[in-house]
Amino acid sequence: MLFNHSIQPIQQFAYTKGKNATDRLLIIDTMDLLSTGRFDAFCLVSSDSDFTRLTSRLREERQTVYGSAKKTPKSFVDRTMEGDPSQTA
Repeated sequence: MLFNHSIQPIQQFAYTKGKNATDRLLIIDTMDLLSTGRFDAFCLVSSDSDFTRLTSRLREERQTVYGSAKKTPKSFVDRTMEGDPSQTA
């Protein structure tokens, strides 16, 4: 199924406690994609409020941001174009 949808799994090890290396990797990858200039919209499917600043940063670059997840923080929903307010925590 991953191959059919061009999804590349990446193992991320936790080298230190209390750090979320996976979130940081996703943020770095998103900023790399933003810097290519090839995209005008991003979709973040996460209920993690750690991505709120990423969402703001994408909007600063005039990107359309779609966001969705169960119990999405209001701050995250407020910074997306298509956040679902009915799912706000």
